[in-house]
Amino acid sequence: MKTLPTTHSSYQPEQGKREPTDNTLTGYQTPVLRMAPDVLTKRNELNSNEQSDSNKPELPAHIEALIEQQKKIKEQIKEQKRHLEQLKARNDLDEESKATLVKQQGDTLTQLQLQLVAITQSLQDALKKAGIGDLGLLANVLV
Repeated sequence: MKTLPTTHSSYQPEQGKREPTDNTLTGYQTPVLRMAPDVLTKRNELNSNEQSDSNKPELPAHIEALIEQQKKIKEQIKEQKRHLEQLKARNDLDEESKATLVKQQGDTLTQLQLQLVAITQSLQDALKKAGIGDLGLLANVLV
């Protein structure tokens, strides 16, 4: 006699009487789904924008302005270094003219670097006055 499970007893399947069955489908392949490259690119851009926005806390406007100024000065320094290297590589100038131009470009580069130091110091002071002490944020801003 076969008993049915009840709430008072636990069900124990009968062992040894089962025949093994093969439940796998034959001849079936899982379809490969692919996104169009432009859709994939757009999705990745949206994800990266969401991540950068979520990691970037709101800063006061004057601090944002200082950060933008710092970025511009860094770009100017890169550009000035590139100009200086191009000038040093020129062979169409006489030595005296070339030395004068290199000195002028070097002086301009030095001024930009001094501006960068000053703006970085101002940024540090503004962050301190605003009470922003998060080391991760400070590292992102000051680097």
